[in-house]
Amino acid sequence: MPGRIESGCVLMAVLYRSFEPVHMMQVGSEFQGMAYGLTALADCVQVLYERTNALYPVDDRVTDEIGRLVSMIRAAADDAALATKLFVEDHRLEISHNTNPRKGPAAESMWNTPR
Repeated sequence: MPGRIESGCVLMAVLYRSFEPVHMMQVGSEFQGMAYGLTALADCVQVLYERTNALYPVDDRVTDEIGRLVSMIRAAADDAALATKLFVEDHRLEISHNTNPRKGPAAESMWNTPR
């Protein structure tokens, strides 16, 4: 179906504009989701690259450019995974307190304040 990747990206952009995290763990999920989303996008563009290379009657410059896009998206996904890793390392104590509340979730939420 033409434009499926584009329409999916537009829908995600519209949904994400309205998302406002209110908890530190939601922010961590955002970072983690960024790497997953970019990896999924790279896989989709990889399929387009393979089809273009094998079937579609387009100039080789177009095919090569799509291949470069796949590489760029995969590199961005690797960088996003590193951001997630750094977030987890830097906030290890807060994450531990949120996943294992000391005196229950209500008591632990008292500590969910900005630094």
